[in-house]
Amino acid sequence: MADELLNRALQITHLFSDNPALYGKLRLGSSDTIGNHISPYLLSQFRQQHQHLSQSLFISNSATICQKLVDFELDIALIESQTHHPDLISIPFSHDEMCIISAIDHPLAKQKTLTITDLEHSDWVLREPGSGSREVFINTLAPKLNHWQLAFEINTTEALISSVSAGLGLGCLSTLAAQYAIKSGRVSPLTLPISMPRRFWFLIHKDKYQNPLLKSFMAFCQQWQPTNLT
Repeated sequence: MADELLNRALQITHLFSDNPALYGKLRLGSSDTIGNHISPYLLSQFRQQHQHLSQSLFISNSATICQKLVDFELDIALIESQTHHPDLISIPFSHDEMCIISAIDHPLAKQKTLTITDLEHSDWVLREPGSGSREVFINTLAPKLNHWQLAFEINTTEALISSVSAGLGLGCLSTLAAQYAIKSGRVSPLTLPISMPRRFWFLIHKDKYQNPLLKSFMAFCQQWQPTNLT
């Protein structure tokens, strides 16, 4: 209620000004992959289109981002998994594809044709619980494996890539996050007969007052296309 009153007071003040531009500060939260590979481009395009230059970006895992949204510490969040929190509304806005990577000298990297069976008894380097990448692995790939081991758990994507490169295990992460490491030869992509698409979502609190700035950003996210990201 206090958050809404403050926002409405700012809106009333703005009604008496001669400046029709969007006003106020947008507090954006993003999970790791989106925060590092999408949000900067999205915010740049939003700034160019609306001439609004006051935003902040907080990057963490999906669980932390959702909690900050629940606590009204953020205005809107962009994450890689749909939330089921009763106070949050999830709206899809884009997508990506997950991939599996290995060290360049891993035995599987030398095989041209792989099946899911080839992943049995493999060690895995995974993000921490609460991460969207971890959730995709647990819900999509893990049920297809009878035996797999968590060899290493880590809380940043870059450290996950380095851990895979060092031979600690296989990794499951976004193709957006893995692309530069693959191009530079740090890790090898494993091609398997499985598709792991992943939706991106933007979240708002159901009781959050949607001022003109927030409404404009929500509309911008819904029409945004992931071009020129590579």
